[in-house]
Amino acid sequence: MVSDQAQSNGESRTPVFDKVGENLYSHRSSRTYYALLKRADKQFR
Repeated sequence: MVSDQAQSNGESRTPVFDKVGENLYSHRSSRTYYALLKRADKQFR
């Protein structure tokens, strides 16, 4: 029930990322940048 109220208020607990470039994302609220890299089938952020 709590999650239903959060969605109806327009609030979401899921982080929102904007794609800035290839393998580069920024967190919408904090404007922190993250790069996604893969090496030996492991993904690093």
